[in-house]
Amino acid sequence: PHHYQVSANAEAQGNIALKADDLPQLVSAPPAEFGGPGDQWSPEHLLVASVADCFILTFRAVARASKLVFVVTEPIGRSVQTRYGVPPERIVHLTNGTNTRLFNLDGRSQLGDRFARQLHPTRRYVGYAGALWWSGVDVLIEAIARLRREGHDYGLVVAGEGEDYDRLRRLAKAQGADDWCLCLGMVPYGQRPGLYRRCLALTAVFPRQYMRDFGSSSLKVYQYLACGRPVIAARGSGH
Repeated sequence: PHHYQVSANAEAQGNIALKADDLPQLVSAPPAEFGGPGDQWSPEHLLVASVADCFILTFRAVARASKLVFVVTEPIGRSVQTRYGVPPERIVHLTNGTNTRLFNLDGRSQLGDRFARQLHPTRRYVGYAGALWWSGVDVLIEAIARLRREGHDYGLVVAGEGEDYDRLRRLAKAQGADDWCLCLGMVPYGQRPGLYRRCLALTAVFPRQYMRDFGSSSLKVYQYLACGRPVIAARGSGH
């Protein structure tokens, strides 16, 4: 087994000094949520950082050891090649599809009551489902706010979680969107067709830089279309 030793030293007040053999000292403090200054590494940040670090290191090791690496977009394939040194002949571009036994026009999949009762019965909703990371939802919030100022009773429903969740909630509040912008969090996979059918249109409006760096796997677009809904999508690789 491998052994790692770290020492922590601190006074009654102030930062904590973290030390390990032959490594630079790392200063930490409580996060702002627990009375800390908010400008130092906290135990919570260090814990999450170690998980993210291990994820990348594991991906590198798996990529180097794999005979083939499957990617869902060509830009991701290029990134894997340049960032992780995987030869192009070992990278296979395999596009996504969708489960048409679930995502279809027959309407058997229903949105659960916990989510359905949050939707206004007559409001016309534009929807987005997916990770809230470079999602373009900020553009949707501003667009729907403009339509409402012009007298149109549109709403926005967002199904997903991610690092942008809190920022988007703050943006919605600043636009006075508490009533018409619904951030539902993670909607179970089996209930998403029911949500899609409650929307006038569905979106995949990723920012230009995201489309350039990652492209789109088109998964959500396929799901939207399989449910017979109009789609508003960014122009780019995969769309």
